[in-house]
Formats: sequence, structure tokens, C-alpha cells
Amino acid sequence: MALIFDRYKDRLATFPKEKGWITKNLYMYQGFWHQSSRRISVETVMALQDTFKAHPTDTYLAALPKSGTTWLKALVFALVNRNRYKDDCFSTHQLLV
Repeated sequence: MALIFDRYKDRLATFPKEKGWITKNLYMYQGFWHQSSRRISVETVMALQDTFKAHPTDTYLAALPKSGTTWLKALVFALVNRNRYKDDCFSTHQLLV
């Protein structure tokens, strides 16, 4: 991890910086304030953006906690996989139409 973070140290010095109340420093990156010494630090965000490759078949579901995430996940699964279960006894289900 130290090698990864060393790649971004020079860029980190150019970002606006404020004193944080939980962590030592906060850095402004792409319009958001990020902590400097947590698991999801500015360096981590930059490394993820440089290495992440999305695939055409990827589906992302984002929801706030306690907002029906489990129900929403089940609904998305049913919609994505509805063609797989056409020959089952539930072939008249509304999600299959």
C-alpha cells in the first residue's frame, strides 16, 4: 500500500487542505472533502479511479441503509434474471412479461 500511496503524494500536496476534527487533515478532491488517514483516503480514491475497469455486464446498486436495500436487490435480481426462469411454473408472473 505504501508504494501505491507514494505515487499520489505529489498530487496530494496541491489539493486544498483544511484541519479536520476527527482526522488530522481533510483534502478537497473532485468537489468532496476526504480524510487523509482512513481506509478510504484521498490516495485510495485516486488509486481506485486509476485501476477500476467497469464491464458492460456490471450492475451497481446504491442505496442508503435502512431504505429498502434488500427489497431493491431482490427486485433487480428478478428483473435481470427474468429470462432465465421463463419455463418454470411462475411463467405468468408480472416480472416475466
